Amino acid sequence: MAVGICLYGLIEWLAGDLKPQLRKSTEEPLIDAAHILAAWVASETPEGSTVPATTGLASALDSARHVPLSARIFDFVKTGVDTRIYVTDSRGLVLYDSDGRDEGRSPSL
Repeated sequence: MAVGICLYGLIEWLAGDLKPQLRKSTEEPLIDAAHILAAWVASETPEGSTVPATTGLASALDSARHVPLSARIFDFVKTGVDTRIYVTDSRGLVLYDSDGRDEGRSPSL
């Protein structure tokens, strides 16, 4: 009985610690990617322009989606790029959406 209680306590502790660590390891590279993409769009946008230059981003994403892909991630095989990218203005309105769904509105609505 005592072993079962200890095992249960260990599993609860590991599960409680594992979830935040998994979230952290997932979010950290996403934040990096978002900042890199934002810097790229900013560097392509002419100074003083209120409209971000997204042509290069759209072209790169389109090219990536058309290149054959076969990447094994543990027991999952990824066969294509399915990342959605959108660029917003300072008010949160979508100025570019790689899927074309939310342009002109806020993605939070």
